Amino acid sequence: MSDLDLAELRSQICIKAGLRSITPADCKRISLEINKATSRNVSETTLKRLFGFANAKFNFSRYTISSIFEYTEKI
Repeated sequence: MSDLDLAELRSQICIKAGLRSITPADCKRISLEINKATSRNVSETTLKRLFGFANAKFNFSRYTISSIFEYTEKI
């Protein structure tokens, strides 16, 4: 997934969560919202990596990306 795609994904998460800007503390709430909406788990730490609050040493899994896409598509 390209940096541009990840930026768009971050933007969609913020829109879905109703946030203008995100803090590390918001990642826990978003993780819980993803689980409620999709019955899939995306950890708080994974979201922190996605938003740049934690070091991401490798790419995100297809499971993580598809779970987040599913969350952002639900209205």
